[in-house]
Amino acid sequence: DLAEVDYLLRLANERLKLFVDPVAADQALEVADMHLAAMDNPMYLTVRQDIAAARRSLAAIDIPDYLQIANDLDAVQERVVSLPFHGEEPPVNAQQPVEDEGWWAKLKGVFAGLVTVRRSTDDENQRISLEDKDYIRQRIWLQLEIAHLSLMRRDQDGFRKSLARVEQSLAGWFDTGDANYQAVVKGLDDLKAQQIQ
Repeated sequence: DLAEVDYLLRLANERLKLFVDPVAADQALEVADMHLAAMDNPMYLTVRQDIAAARRSLAAIDIPDYLQIANDLDAVQERVVSLPFHGEEPPVNAQQPVEDEGWWAKLKGVFAGLVTVRRSTDDENQRISLEDKDYIRQRIWLQLEIAHLSLMRRDQDGFRKSLARVEQSLAGWFDTGDANYQAVVKGLDDLKAQQIQ
């Protein structure tokens, strides 16, 4: 019986120190305490008191909601797909119906949807291709995956650094005045404020 209690106490220590799992450590301490209580020997009363103190300390630990944090990271990843790049025009709304102004107006209306004439500017010449846009979005997606891995490892520093890299990439490529962009940045700020250790 004592060997089993000793094993449970070592297991609780291992779960806490090696695996950073206070819930499993508390469960191991609870089972060890039940074994000591079943022995009904007053000689082990101080050990039971130490176990009770350790369980109170474990109960006081504020464990972050890792599932919610992971869901928030997923939500940011989903929003990145719809962010507009710098210099992209907003989507064109459907045209208003035009009153009958004659055959010339009708002809112009038909060709207006087919042909766009505009001057070429330096900004337009610097636009990136669709393939490059995909690479940029994939890069940001991978940076968010690094944040996921840091969350699983409970690596606070790595988590914040990966989120900071995401913010830098977003600011460098996407339209900062867009409402979706601002929502993504707010989500990243909320995530950086989380304590994951």
